[in-house]
Amino acid sequence: MPSANPRVNTVLERSVYMAIRSLARREGLSLSAMVRRLVHEALELREDAALEALVERRARTSAPLVPHEEVKRRFRPE
Repeated sequence: MPSANPRVNTVLERSVYMAIRSLARREGLSLSAMVRRLVHEALELREDAALEALVERRARTSAPLVPHEEVKRRFRPE
């Protein structure tokens, strides 16, 4: 039965393919499931790096800090 999810075809170096195949066998996953997991992990790492860069940029600015109690007051549901 075909999957409803979009597909991506790619060409890998043999060493990368063998490493993924080895990981998949070790974890009892199909190659597709292993690649999907690795892509998710890579995207999370990139997102974390982008958020960290944003935090560092904001930490260098001279914008006034808002006390925690003020933030809670501003976002309190009415």
